[in-house]
Amino acid sequence: MYLPNAGCEIAETPRYSGSDKREACIIATKKWQVGDEIKYCTGVLVPITSEEERALEGGRDFSIMWSTRKDCMCLLLGPARFVNHDCNPNTHFIATGQNTISFKLLRDVAVGEELTAHYGENYFGQGNEECLCVTCEQKQTGGFKKVRDEAEEEAYEGLRPFVYNDGRLVRRSMRRNKAIQCT
Repeated sequence: MYLPNAGCEIAETPRYSGSDKREACIIATKKWQVGDEIKYCTGVLVPITSEEERALEGGRDFSIMWSTRKDCMCLLLGPARFVNHDCNPNTHFIATGQNTISFKLLRDVAVGEELTAHYGENYFGQGNEECLCVTCEQKQTGGFKKVRDEAEEEAYEGLRPFVYNDGRLVRRSMRRNKAIQCT
């Protein structure tokens, strides 16, 4: 991953600035084409117990994923864990061994573009209703879906990861249920 010719690197993203912690992403350092395999951005899937899963969910750890191959929840370790979700991703997970994964390109990617993968249809709530990916923001879906009236806003109170305040998007901290402004 740290080789000059790896084609990607770990970077910090301001995308999820409403979070209490700094967030990382994977950025392309070379042009990628459909079908290319990103061999140096790998991860290892470690099966976890339901007790371990519950303990990790308290911190909303996005490195937890369902493995259809292992038929259980797993913790994703390694640089692959920094490939963020998008509802219209530019890569997809591929198995490279019994416990390892990497990524294959679904479309061309330019230098400086973030590499993304689809985590699942219900990873961020039912129908990904809490999703804050770029695609959801552009389409005004997921966590960016605007509510139609005050009654609908009240129904979502405390459940939506954002609120609108004077036309500005403000992300609600899911842990403390208070609003903080996104930049």
